[in-house]
Amino acid sequence: MYPSTAVMTAVGMLCCLQAACNVNSGGLNVPRVAKRSLQEDIAGRLTGAGEKPESVTCNQDLIGEVGTTVRCEVVISPFNRFEPIITVTGVDGAAIDYDMTPAVSRSQLEEVVARLVTDAGTVHVKAVSCETGIEGTVGAVANCD
Repeated sequence: MYPSTAVMTAVGMLCCLQAACNVNSGGLNVPRVAKRSLQEDIAGRLTGAGEKPESVTCNQDLIGEVGTTVRCEVVISPFNRFEPIITVTGVDGAAIDYDMTPAVSRSQLEEVVARLVTDAGTVHVKAVSCETGIEGTVGAVANCD
């Protein structure tokens, strides 16, 4: 399997990102980062790193409890999409600290593998099936047929 340069570039940039957001709890006991604010923060950080996304979509707010996670889809281009995993690492009043771990969903990984095999020109690929997606951590493995 050949790594996708575009995906790996974006994944590498996300490895370096860590954010802290001040949020309004909206009268609730637990602070949260609204999904729109989270989307804007991720887009701004990627743009600042030289990779402006076409879109960032988070399906839910990030609840300010250590260990809470959400996934957001980041589209850099039609052929370069990934889903960082956002994990709350600390909460101090209304300030929420979080890390982003790069990840690629199962369907995104299947698209990348099919494109890489096709681009290599050795085999025509009708379909690719992966058991799972893959997180951007050292030693992470995904099996695809």
